[in-house]
Amino acid sequence: MTSPLLFLFATVILLLTPGPTNTLLWASGAVVGVRRSLPLLIGELLGYLSAILLILIIFEPIIEQFPLFQPLLAVILGLYIIYLAISMWRRADHISATAELITFKKIFLVTFLNPKAFVFALTLIPIGHNQMHWYFVALAASIMFIGLSWVVFGYLVGSVAGQHNLKLFNRFSSVMLTGFAGFIVISAWQ
Repeated sequence: MTSPLLFLFATVILLLTPGPTNTLLWASGAVVGVRRSLPLLIGELLGYLSAILLILIIFEPIIEQFPLFQPLLAVILGLYIIYLAISMWRRADHISATAELITFKKIFLVTFLNPKAFVFALTLIPIGHNQMHWYFVALAASIMFIGLSWVVFGYLVGSVAGQHNLKLFNRFSSVMLTGFAGFIVISAWQ
């Protein structure tokens, strides 16, 4: 996609779409607040950029030769997200345990395996474009801004809900993660 405005529009829409990374950022904002959630944004950024570069360099040729490779990655992501959802459900009563569950490494891994990275790498980023570096700059800025928006949104919802309702909030986040895992796995095999 060589139009900068279309690229930015598609990027923002894709990043705003709820998914596992956004759900974890949202939950972190609610549970530990904005300041303690900020390092997670770097995990998200590095997860996306690492995945995109790996897809472009290694996975694209493999996917062309072995079409089942991409659905297999989706199943792995789905299973990992279900693991996170179960852990979040079990720890819903313990806010500190939920906070320990949403770590830099886990945000990185969920984002690294996120199907959105495939959309960026194989559809949106104009590979070979003489100004491609500016597309990556715009992507990085969008990832940080929209990720921060999810954290702030979670913080606001958590503030309104209050500490006594965070158990319900964590359970709701767990159910959302399970739904995303199912959607990712089912859509990969269609």
